[in-house]
Order: sequence, then C-alpha cells, then structure tokens
Amino acid sequence: REWVVIDVRDNGPGVLAEIEDRIFEPFVGSDQRDRGGTGLGLYITKRLIEEQGGRIEFETERGVGTTFRLLLEAAAGKGRPAPPNRDGATQFTDCEWNERR
Repeated sequence: REWVVIDVRDNGPGVLAEIEDRIFEPFVGSDQRDRGGTGLGLYITKRLIEEQGGRIEFETERGVGTTFRLLLEAAAGKGRPAPPNRDGATQFTDCEWNERR
C-alpha cells in the first residue's frame, strides 16, 4: 500500500493533555471554543478520512504547537512518488481524487 501523507502543523498552544485521548470526539475542543469553534471540526475530519480508508493522528507539545498527519491510501496507478520526507514517508504529487459512490 502506498499512502498520501499530509501534515498540518501549527505553532499554537498545543492540545491540552486532559483531552488528548478525546480530541476526535464531537464537541471536544482544545481552547478554540472561546474563538467561535464548535468542537466538531476534528470529529468531522476524522470521520471523512476513515470513510475513505485512511487515518488521522497527531503529535502535540503545549506551548509549541500541534502536527496533524492525514494518511490516505493512494489510488493504484495515480500520482507520482516523490522523495521520502524527513520522516521516511513517501509523498505524492499530482494525485487524482476520486469520489466514492
């Protein structure tokens, strides 16, 4: 299997330790609720990714930021492998997205 790997990094406050194990549940948010968040974004994102056979994971450090990694299975024969990134994961460019019906 080959994967499309998308890392999304920020330099925000990080995820609170007490909610790390629940971060993908509905209405759980780090400290974004007071900024107009609903607590549904990560829940919806995880559901969409998993429906496509992928997964989402994250690493966080309080006061430094969080990295969310989205892993989606590459369609057979689609995309061009690029050199591995610094974590050794293969990156893809020019991937074709197909709707699942």
